Amino acid sequence: MGFKVRILKPADKQVDDLLKGVAAAGDKWLEGYENPSADPQANAAESEAAWEEGVRNAADRKALQKGLENYDPDQAIAVARAVGKDNLIRGVKAREVKIRAAFKEMQADRERIAEEVRRMPSATADDRKARMVRNYELMGELGKK
Repeated sequence: MGFKVRILKPADKQVDDLLKGVAAAGDKWLEGYENPSADPQANAAESEAAWEEGVRNAADRKALQKGLENYDPDQAIAVARAVGKDNLIRGVKAREVKIRAAFKEMQADRERIAEEVRRMPSATADDRKARMVRNYELMGELGKK
């Protein structure tokens, strides 16, 4: 009796092995993240042309449309439920200092935008639409900063 030769492990076994590997590699991942072998910010800046090329290639391949065709809202909801809200909360809390700094940095601009929009007329539906459009434009400019 000889060995049964297989091309691939069964799909369920591959996934089980993947999950075990991810769990086992968590400490190694964190150590690498804390002590990178290269400066990730500098590497990203240096590879902007490659990123742009990748975006163009994705657009040419209609990658977004293909991705949308494969999107399953029920699966996305199931993943969100499996991961749980606590992971979202922990992630946001872990970035609290950064978030607070960003909000403080934008505060004066946000107040200026609010004042400008509040000074606009609001008597008619067209007035209110113009206010919404102006707010959208100004917030868009702020987002580009």
